[in-house]
Amino acid sequence: MLSLEPRDQLVFEGPFGSSVSKNLVIKNPGKKQSVAFKLKTTSPHLFFVRPNVGVLEPDQTVSVNITMQPTASNDGQKRHKFLIMAAKASGPDINLQDFWKEQKPSDIWDAKIKCEIVPERKSNKASNEHLDRALGGATDSPSKQDGQTVVADKLEEALKGEVEILQDQGIRPKQRGRNMFKFACCVLTIIAALVGAYYGKHYL
Repeated sequence: MLSLEPRDQLVFEGPFGSSVSKNLVIKNPGKKQSVAFKLKTTSPHLFFVRPNVGVLEPDQTVSVNITMQPTASNDGQKRHKFLIMAAKASGPDINLQDFWKEQKPSDIWDAKIKCEIVPERKSNKASNEHLDRALGGATDSPSKQDGQTVVADKLEEALKGEVEILQDQGIRPKQRGRNMFKFACCVLTIIAALVGAYYGKHYL
């Protein structure tokens, strides 16, 4: 009476610290007959279904959103199922509450869909942590980050010193030339004094 997608099973994948949603597509493949549908779950406290009732015109499709509430208990380890019921309807403008009360079991078509809860895979979690370490991400400890900051500061100071040296090299040649001239003058004065003393001692 109805076609379902997926047909047999809904898979909810962790982590389940927040809500996880899946869609169930229901279609009325008929060409003339309207069909009313109703969806139930064995775990209404865990799954939020919207819309859970409705009427489908011929060849009409509806996407039912099924949301699994955040859970940290063993609810995810239990077996959960969804039951889809359908019955022929006279049209879209019917009172669905009264309609389902009046239906005989023999007039109701139904289908069951299993629910599989898949927890977060440890291998994926480990791979993500390894990638974070490789990229130098948030896996670094605070002490390691502090050490990296100190090294960076020292490198910055060293670079500043190199820049100052390079800037100073443009001035030093001039100063060096002046110092050499003064030094040469002093040497010549000393030599002249020594020669004069020697000459005076031996020839005068």
